[in-house]
Amino acid sequence: MRLAESDGVRTVVLTGGGSRGAREAAQMAEAWSGRRDIELVVEPTARNTAENAARSLQLLLERGIEDATVLCAPQHVPRVRYLFGGIYGRFGVRCRVQAAWRAPHPFALAREAAAFAVARRQRRAVLAELETALRG
Repeated sequence: MRLAESDGVRTVVLTGGGSRGAREAAQMAEAWSGRRDIELVVEPTARNTAENAARSLQLLLERGIEDATVLCAPQHVPRVRYLFGGIYGRFGVRCRVQAAWRAPHPFALAREAAAFAVARRQRRAVLAELETALRG
């Protein structure tokens, strides 16, 4: 992974969503071949990408982390930037998004297009929950 050589990367967020979420997040952590001085934050419990962003944000805030890189599939980058960037930034955490190389499957591209249609609503919902939970 090229991310392993990137300057300034100290924390990498690995998430999974839906019914395969725990397995996906764990597989990414097990497959990590990058630098060992990078903290891996794994969030396997969310049902969708917006929840991944909100739940991983809470893990970052608990650890006092203010700058993180989210690793995702290439076709997922635009939605991850929108969701994670929009959510992390509201709580003072800088978010970078890095694609892990993987040839995109046509079904995955179609799924991303459909998922982006609901991303705004999902982001508003998790932001409302976070505002209540974190800022009381």
